[in-house]
Amino acid sequence: MLLLLFLMICAAGAFHPLVPLSFGHFYTISDGNVGVLNSNGLWMSEVVPPGGPYFNARKMLGVYVYEFNTRQDEDSFGPYTAYTSEGTPWEVTIKVFNKVDGEDAVAVLDALGKDYDQQFGRLLPSVVKEVMSTTTNLQLRREASDLNELIEIKLLEQMHRNWGEDVAKRIHVVVTTDGLRCKDLSLIDRWNDIVAEETRLQHLIKKQETEEAEHKRHLAEVNARNERILLEEQNKAAIQDIQNAAVIAKAEAEAKADFIRASREIDAKAEEAKMIEQYPVAAQHRAALASYSAFYGAQGTSRVYMPSSSSDVVHGSVMGFFDTLMSSAQDPA
Repeated sequence: MLLLLFLMICAAGAFHPLVPLSFGHFYTISDGNVGVLNSNGLWMSEVVPPGGPYFNARKMLGVYVYEFNTRQDEDSFGPYTAYTSEGTPWEVTIKVFNKVDGEDAVAVLDALGKDYDQQFGRLLPSVVKEVMSTTTNLQLRREASDLNELIEIKLLEQMHRNWGEDVAKRIHVVVTTDGLRCKDLSLIDRWNDIVAEETRLQHLIKKQETEEAEHKRHLAEVNARNERILLEEQNKAAIQDIQNAAVIAKAEAEAKADFIRASREIDAKAEEAKMIEQYPVAAQHRAALASYSAFYGAQGTSRVYMPSSSSDVVHGSVMGFFDTLMSSAQDPA
């Protein structure tokens, strides 16, 4: 009766005072993994997250914890020999990247077992042969990335067909071509000749592009030099225009000054004629004074001209004012 009670307690996961004495009942789950419980070969629905320590109270009843990897894993398969649509043999090696989320671990383990990732090796031979049979040699040589996509699509189809949609959708896969080698030596030799010819053509194209670039550079230098010469000529012309403008401005100023001076002289002559007309006696007095000064000045003697009458004095005063007026009128400033 006591033994039956003990077994019931252990099966229910309850704590028993004697169980902690065994350290094997404690466990931890590493990062990037989840713990899946297995009871006597059957996977239980319980999933333990990373961390711990956890206590396995049912260990003595055959329950153990399996650490399931939830990080991305990669496996390489092959090489497989497959033939293209032209009948050329190729050697293909495939790398499969796969990942299963923690909540899907129980379903995958229950359907495919612990080595579920190795199950791809059973599907890939037929997948590779089917894809290669619809591919040409030229496509393999120039579009290897398309081959990865085609194999991945066919692999997913096989997974759904063989494992069922519920299991296949829980496994995330990415396929790449890890190795791709043609086994037809004659085709390889022809390709080597083709590659050599393509290399030669590429060299000619690069040489032509280099020559064109050099021509453009030289043309740019010539254009730059001509542009510089044109700018220098334009600068010289601009400087000459400034100098010409200065000369013109100076000539205009001098002409204006001459015009003002001539205008003043004309005004003075007109004023003098008016004074002579208005004061004829004063004009005669002024002429006599000029003759007297010129005569005695030539002889080197000094004389003073005195008018003979009071009217001459008045006229002399008028003419003295007139001379002052004439001298001021002739000043261009």
